[in-house]
Amino acid sequence: MNKSKHAAPRIEYVAPPIEMVEDFSGQVCLEMAARSGDARFTQAETVKGFAAFLHTLLTIEARRRNREASIDMPDETAVQSSLTQTAECSSTPPS
Repeated sequence: MNKSKHAAPRIEYVAPPIEMVEDFSGQVCLEMAARSGDARFTQAETVKGFAAFLHTLLTIEARRRNREASIDMPDETAVQSSLTQTAECSSTPPS
């Protein structure tokens, strides 16, 4: 079977860098502290722990999406980062 030169490239999902997740976590924790009046949300270990948790979830989700995409897509590779989605989330405060 001939492969088309214009076939859609395979997308590879990657988790955002931990620094971006830490920035997002810090913003969420600041908002939680402000809403609840509990300064413990801003403690470094709370922010770092929340960031590690989110980064783990994002890594798992990226791997799941890559497994699903590998079933349906051709062998050509293009990298798509989830940075844009994460950046959009970080600019929106939790409700």
